[in-house]
Amino acid sequence: SEFETRNKGKKKTQPAAKRSNLGDDCVVRIWSLRGRQVVKKARLDCASRALAWSPDGSKLCVGLGGDSTAMMKDGTYVILDAGKLEVTHEDRKSKMWITDIKYSPNGGKLVGMSSADGRIYIHDSDNYELKVVTQKVQQTIVAFDWDSAGEHLQCTTDDFRLLFFTAADGKAVTSNAKLRDTKWATQTCTLGWNVQGVWPKDDAAKMVNVSTVDRAEKRSVLACGKDDGSVRVYNYPTQVKDMKYSEGQGGSNFVSSVRFNCNEDTIVSMGANNRVIMQYKLVEPLANANK
Repeated sequence: SEFETRNKGKKKTQPAAKRSNLGDDCVVRIWSLRGRQVVKKARLDCASRALAWSPDGSKLCVGLGGDSTAMMKDGTYVILDAGKLEVTHEDRKSKMWITDIKYSPNGGKLVGMSSADGRIYIHDSDNYELKVVTQKVQQTIVAFDWDSAGEHLQCTTDDFRLLFFTAADGKAVTSNAKLRDTKWATQTCTLGWNVQGVWPKDDAAKMVNVSTVDRAEKRSVLACGKDDGSVRVYNYPTQVKDMKYSEGQGGSNFVSSVRFNCNEDTIVSMGANNRVIMQYKLVEPLANANK
């Protein structure tokens, strides 16, 4: 396809109502889940592949870059007023594209942005002062999560490494075992003790990559998207290889993102290359398990 579509965000103040997505066509869109149509959109200066709603739903933080043919603003982030989708703030601390964005769990006082340069940039969410930059790693960070206390970060890289940092100073945690029992505010990293069951034991099946996960905390289930187009739901924590799952039908293309709505009764998946958005209703997890 001509463009690639990547990410979605939840609106926490209207949990069942709205979704947002963006991509290489330089447009951010707000969707009505019930109406299944775009209700608002705005054009950005370049491609973008990371987005997060503020906890109060009043603004969106959008990370720019990702299109290798137009890299002038890679690493820039913009703050959009959620009502008018107008830019209220813009800054750039990284020179490479922003891969993921998440507000901290302590009321969203901080906002973290991971970059293809191997760092996570943590800003104050009110004045956007840069507070902390994590230690650089050599690989691209593709996803990260805050822990529930806002004290640590976990991240995955494009060479399938799971890394940890302290949020206060950005230093790497050298002993992963110390954080084995940590409760994470979100679970979008595809690697970790609690998600290892989404990876198959069979060597042939390992040719299909797990590209995205998202946890529904209240329902204790995990949604999983793969690069063969499949979307699956597992019980969480997903710690045993080849666990039972339910699979949603209809996908046929690399799934770049899966997310629950805030009511945790709907899963939205995004096809990166065919730009197809699928919406699944979660009725009874694993009632029709395939395995």
